[in-house]
Amino acid sequence: MAGWQDVLLSVERGLWAKGIGHQKGSSGTPRGRLFLPTAVCRNAAPRPDEERLGVRQDEACWDQIGHAVDVVEADGSRWVWADRGGPPYLPLTPDQPRPPDDQKDRIAALEARIRQLEADLTSVRARVTALEAERDDLARQLAETRVERDTARTEREVAQRERDELAARPEPKCDARIFGIRVPCRIVR
Repeated sequence: MAGWQDVLLSVERGLWAKGIGHQKGSSGTPRGRLFLPTAVCRNAAPRPDEERLGVRQDEACWDQIGHAVDVVEADGSRWVWADRGGPPYLPLTPDQPRPPDDQKDRIAALEARIRQLEADLTSVRARVTALEAERDDLARQLAETRVERDTARTEREVAQRERDELAARPEPKCDARIFGIRVPCRIVR
């Protein structure tokens, strides 16, 4: 292996700790291309199962989307870097938490949260259904109460009207005789 390849292999863990990945061939030999962390790939370092490749296998971290820098040796004593471009380099800072190596935990947490929200939504739907049923029952009871009240009022009004009509009638004048004694007639009310 050339000198720069040995150097890259010796510092790869340090590069990965900074979110920088470096391309390797299928045999594990460095290819001389670094992939820098960017806004679309916050961590270009490989996941544990990708270490033989040297770079995270998310398309945003390599391919034509990531920010690549090629390492070229001009002579044995100096290094030349060729920036291949891509999204702006966003170095990890000490106060910034290191991006997770694996999104599986984050995805699992989000899926668990979604399941919880779906369960909460089911509970809310059940409560809304119960409240709607209670509302319908109260509306039915209110309608029945109004009918009963109106019926009672009507019955009272009819009874009062009958009493008023009876009171407004003139008393009949008649004579009746009981054992020969004359007694005036009255209508019993």
